[in-house]
Amino acid sequence: MFKIKKILPVFLAILMLIPSVNVLAQEHNMTEKDLKLEELISSIDIDRELNNAINGVIDNEVPKEIIDQIKIEGDFISEESLIRNFSTLPSETPEIETGYTVKKLGEIDGEPVYSMTAYAKTKTIDDEATKLGVTALVGLVWIDNFGPENELESVFYGWKTTGNSTVSNRELRILIDETNKDGIIYPRSNDYKHFSYYRKGFRFSASTTADVSDGRNKGFINVKAETRLWN
Repeated sequence: MFKIKKILPVFLAILMLIPSVNVLAQEHNMTEKDLKLEELISSIDIDRELNNAINGVIDNEVPKEIIDQIKIEGDFISEESLIRNFSTLPSETPEIETGYTVKKLGEIDGEPVYSMTAYAKTKTIDDEATKLGVTALVGLVWIDNFGPENELESVFYGWKTTGNSTVSNRELRILIDETNKDGIIYPRSNDYKHFSYYRKGFRFSASTTADVSDGRNKGFINVKAETRLWN
């Protein structure tokens, strides 16, 4: 009985150490490249990048050939324009504005790391009954390697609404070389989210779609950001 009482505390102490050992092992498996990437990605301030995109600010360290590879799209479709029949909805449909910013985050193994943030935003309409105010954002972080294989490292997205507008049926779609590789996500909130998504390829794109409503009027907004190796 004495031996059992003496061994039991030692056994429990070993069990308590196991999670710590696993954590240390995971940290040990993080390469220097992973740690550097994590540092660069965590330096991104999404609110600031959205503001830069709205104001057309482009990092001076980004070469023209990278800017030429970028393509963005944005659209807003009202419910009224879809049904095309008599409606009590206002006759005006919010116009859309789009923009982007691109920034060099740093370098890893001599190769540049870029982040690109794109947005689509409904413009304000004077008609008080029309309050479909929303800004959709999507972004990419990638390593621009020499040769045909760049590396997509992270994707981020989010929505901002104004007035009584609400967003629902959110979808984020990621394409690698114009094909989908398990890259469909259904966000549950408007909050800005940033997550790792590692793939190799010569063309990356991320797009979001969502329904917008103010309780009376309805619409559909989408925004797409793309970077590619060749034009």
